[in-house]
Amino acid sequence: MGNGMNQVSKASSSGGALVVAGVVSVPVVTFGGMVSYFTLENMGVNGWTGPAGLVGAAGTVAGLIVWSKVARNRAERRAIEQAYAARLRWLSQFPERTQYAIDILTDPFQAALMWTHPRVGIGIAPNPNTGFPGTFPTLVPGQDPGHHPDNGIRESHLGARVRLLLPPGPSANDVRLRLDNIAASLRVPKVRLVAADGEVVSLELEVRNPLRTSVRLEAPDASPVNLKAVRVGMRDDGQHHHMAVWSTHIFLAGLTGSGKSGVLWSLIAGVAPDVKAGRVELHVIDLKFGAEMGAGDRLFAAFAWQVPQAIAILENLVRKMEARANPVREHAMRTGEAAREFVPEPGNPQILLIIDEILDLLKISGDLKIKPNISFEGMEAKETTVAKYAARLLLSLLSRARAFGITVLVATQNAAKEVFELLRDMFPMMVGLRQASQQQELMVFGPGASERGVAATDIKSDEQGIAYIDSPEEGGMAIRARFYRVTNEDIKQLVRIFGRPADAPRPVLPSLGLPEDEEQKKTNVVELRRDDQEQGQQQTPPAEAEEHKPGRCRFCGSEIQQTPGGRPALYCPGTDHRARYNRLKRKLAQGE
Repeated sequence: MGNGMNQVSKASSSGGALVVAGVVSVPVVTFGGMVSYFTLENMGVNGWTGPAGLVGAAGTVAGLIVWSKVARNRAERRAIEQAYAARLRWLSQFPERTQYAIDILTDPFQAALMWTHPRVGIGIAPNPNTGFPGTFPTLVPGQDPGHHPDNGIRESHLGARVRLLLPPGPSANDVRLRLDNIAASLRVPKVRLVAADGEVVSLELEVRNPLRTSVRLEAPDASPVNLKAVRVGMRDDGQHHHMAVWSTHIFLAGLTGSGKSGVLWSLIAGVAPDVKAGRVELHVIDLKFGAEMGAGDRLFAAFAWQVPQAIAILENLVRKMEARANPVREHAMRTGEAAREFVPEPGNPQILLIIDEILDLLKISGDLKIKPNISFEGMEAKETTVAKYAARLLLSLLSRARAFGITVLVATQNAAKEVFELLRDMFPMMVGLRQASQQQELMVFGPGASERGVAATDIKSDEQGIAYIDSPEEGGMAIRARFYRVTNEDIKQLVRIFGRPADAPRPVLPSLGLPEDEEQKKTNVVELRRDDQEQGQQQTPPAEAEEHKPGRCRFCGSEIQQTPGGRPALYCPGTDHRARYNRLKRKLAQGE
């Protein structure tokens, strides 16, 4: 902006001098011409001859030259003023806090000083003594999808988007490592690397935060829902964020209070119309005693809150996957046609399996004994641990179920290294809410997360629902978005509109291969004990050893008198059975 002012002032001063010269010379030339004319006429000389005529002609020519110079400089000054006004109009579309940065980046001299300063150190500084112009990032004109062509800088919801061509040598990772210093040099709160394509990178100068407030749940799309793009929230560019629940698996991780339940309910709300239409089935495992997801029971085809029930659901889905695969294989063998994409429809729906909290299956309850109903190669047929069996069931679904209309969403608070090193690579999509450390961020998103724009450790504690969504299979940079805030009233409306009637019978859990009259009394968990406990030294809560029957205490199994219309009692009233149950479960988890 300063350069434009200097050019205008210089043009104005030079133009003023020429105007003064023109104003003085024109009367002189006119007077000289008149004197010459009358003098020659009185002397009887015909035409414009003689010294006086030459003087008059020279004065006239000089006047014309001055006038042309004045007119040309006046036009140049007008063009400069118009260009300056156009630049001011262009700058006015950007937030005020970005205008200093834009002045720096659009001035080659100032840009060279900024980029090559030791604090930033990207490029080589110009050398006036040798005439070396320097090498540093320069603006690249172009056009982003959905936007007008630009000179390398355009306005965005966050502030300004800058497209740069890197000089030979530096890479996008070098830029990423210097983002804080670049932000300080440009006097903006934050600079983020949002795209990298070879030598061309895009930076976001962030001075606004569209995600600073929670996003209320919007009415879901009507059925049939586009399962490749379910609307679940808002991106940081102000656009709706969509997630696929078709032909994918999703890994969700975040600290307590970071908004995991909001992510789950946003997805459930998005597919709820298809749940009512029969195109989608929800199978939900909530191992936090069903407290988080229990309100949506009428939306779920299967709902489990204990380990035995969870294993039963996994077994049932593995069987369903195999049942769906058989006709596809037979058709391919009979016709020679490759298997087609799965198309959900009533009677053959897309199945979404939600598991929250997965650590209860794979780690906390991991060394409890169980009798497998589905045999896997290398696994003992008679007895194994919950961890091994649950992991094999889950791996079977993750590796093969996508093609047969089954999507797995796993949620956890702690992406433990020993548990998720293998599983992480089985998920095409990772959703990371607020993370406690760089190590946790690495466990969720894998190597190269920072290069893809992930900064989950920067999410603040009061920004529930903000997450980075990364899909390495698709490539590109991670997306920053905020999921809907789904209130209790929203959940009630979803259940009322899209759930089964309140008086409809609750779906029976999948069969465990037991006689029908014993089905509700037994499970396939034969011994809930640790490996280092002897057969005769079991110390196990009955609720863990036997599927909890409504109306019985979880700790002692005694019948409980239920109050009509009230909440079901889970423990004997007036006793410490709740505390003893929880204390005993913690001992088992800690190996005591």
